[in-house]
Amino acid sequence: MRLDQTYIRIRERSIVELVDLTFLMMRAWWRPLVWLGFLGALPWIVFNLWILEPAVLYPLDYDQVPLVNVILHFCLVATESQLAMILVTAYLGRRVFEPRPSKRDVVKHVWRERGAIFVVLGLRRLVLPYLGIVVLMKFGEAFSDSASSAIAAVFLCFLLVIIHLPILMAPFSPEVVLLERPRGRTQTGGSLLNHRLRRLHQQSSGFLMVRFIVANATATLLTLSLFYGLGVLWGYTFGEMVPRFGILTFVVPIAMWTREMFVTVFRFAGYIDARIRQEGWEIELLMKTEARAMEQAVSPAPRATSEAT
Repeated sequence: MRLDQTYIRIRERSIVELVDLTFLMMRAWWRPLVWLGFLGALPWIVFNLWILEPAVLYPLDYDQVPLVNVILHFCLVATESQLAMILVTAYLGRRVFEPRPSKRDVVKHVWRERGAIFVVLGLRRLVLPYLGIVVLMKFGEAFSDSASSAIAAVFLCFLLVIIHLPILMAPFSPEVVLLERPRGRTQTGGSLLNHRLRRLHQQSSGFLMVRFIVANATATLLTLSLFYGLGVLWGYTFGEMVPRFGILTFVVPIAMWTREMFVTVFRFAGYIDARIRQEGWEIELLMKTEARAMEQAVSPAPRATSEAT
């Protein structure tokens, strides 16, 4: 791995440039991103179909069913993406320095960090408790009819806002956990991971808020474009212009997960930009490269001396 040779130009970027870089990365690396994104999202897709089956199949007026289903689907996908897109984050971290990262190595890398992922992303970000509440609501028949599904949708939207507060305050937690992997304790006895997260986020909280608004506005436009575009295509192909089983089972999940893919890639681009602005990351990479080159140049000398003697 050559730290001085990156496949993304390491420099400061404006918010518009970050959005442009996000689309460029999604276009250039779409095959592995789609493959790894689908692999990570597949268990959650099955889970969502199990949770939302009554909301999809319940024979109500079609003006009511899609709205409730889309809201519930959005709440679930927006929460699950914190865990579902970790393979994409790990791949992007390798793709910056490697021309063709192995998908198997990416999966192994994520598996080695499963403990930190479970604690930081699953528990501290309230993803698993949120989904546990959803399962309890499922067994309590909260999605059995239109009225109870609407109440459940409002309740889950309220919880979604609550659990996104820690995510908004520390959006780069997946990158820190997967790519930096801080371990141990600081000199004061605190967690090195917590110290790293505070150091990375506190200096640019206002800028992160602006990025959050821009990213979600762009992602929402992308979601609506995909939903209506694929919905019309599905309707003309299968004759199902009224939003029913096909559109709610296939079109809505594709639009939602594509949105989360965009947010994940944008967050990674923002993580690189934050490290450049706050830590001079491009200089750090050059210094590490020079240090490694000096070590490789000096290390053969002792061996040559010992052989001569």
